[in-house]
Amino acid sequence: MKAYTPGIFDLRDSGAIEADADQIIFVYREREPGNKTPREEGAFIVAKARMGRTGTQSFVFGGATQQFEMKAVAEERAAIQSWSVYQGRGEP
Repeated sequence: MKAYTPGIFDLRDSGAIEADADQIIFVYREREPGNKTPREEGAFIVAKARMGRTGTQSFVFGGATQQFEMKAVAEERAAIQSWSVYQGRGEP
């Protein structure tokens, strides 16, 4: 079963927001079935951009620091950290 992702169609009953906005960006985090806590991974969905491109950008959310980090950067950081631990230069 494919998860529901938000889109501009969700704003159709919200007055002129859809028509007047220059950009519409949704922050989406999927939930595990039967779990109320969302996953750490999610996506910024750029549904409308008058002067730019639309699309999605994956992120990882760090709940302890309340920060978003692009998924590719988070994966690279984890790889560097595990390599440092392997070399005996870092903490696990």
